[in-house]
Amino acid sequence: MRDNGNEFVFFLLGGLAGASLALLLAPRSGRETRQIVAARMKDGERYARQGLERGRQAVHRTVREGKNLAARTMQTGREVVDVGRDIAEAGRNIVADMPQPGPAEKLT
Repeated sequence: MRDNGNEFVFFLLGGLAGASLALLLAPRSGRETRQIVAARMKDGERYARQGLERGRQAVHRTVREGKNLAARTMQTGREVVDVGRDIAEAGRNIVADMPQPGPAEKLT
């Protein structure tokens, strides 16, 4: 059931095909049937355009959110690197400030 979107689209297409076939086989005049089919086609086109627009908006929103997340992640990474540099500098200062061993201490 992971492809609910595709299944729904196929369901709608099947329903549209069935409705069109029913209209064609119904006891109506050709002109009336063509008008009904044309109206259904316009409805289907409008539905498809709305779906495409919703999809386009979803893609734009997802891209925007992705860019924002990437920017925040980069900023966090820079902050972590800066903290790491500060810690490394503090460590170097601590080692530099340590008393140097005398000659006797080097032997042991």
